[in-house]
Amino acid sequence: MKSAEILIIDDDPEMASLVADIARSEGHRATCASDPAAAVLLLDGGGFDLVVTDVRMPNIDGIELIERIARLDRRIAVVAISAFGTAQTGMRAIRAGALDYLAKPFLPEEMARCIERVLQARSATPTR
Repeated sequence: MKSAEILIIDDDPEMASLVADIARSEGHRATCASDPAAAVLLLDGGGFDLVVTDVRMPNIDGIELIERIARLDRRIAVVAISAFGTAQTGMRAIRAGALDYLAKPFLPEEMARCIERVLQARSATPTR
């Protein structure tokens, strides 16, 4: 799979850095944003293939952010992550536009497989 541009949005800098390291180990380029407002500005600039976003952050609900990403550009794939993960949270994220959901803590291999799976699904899906 070709290298993808991935934006990681998490108010926990250590978690964002971990996800970025996993993405880079798979040959992708990763940018981190700890603030959803800064992430939206980055997204407005375009160029991202995938967003990995926390669902629970200050100032903006992650589900709202996922919906906003879907309105901005349907070609951007989204993976939702949460330390407060429940099946209901996962379903809300998927309904909002996420292609996958992982509960924290996750193994690095789980995130790597999730990134590859979602990027493959994105490339197989026609542009809407």
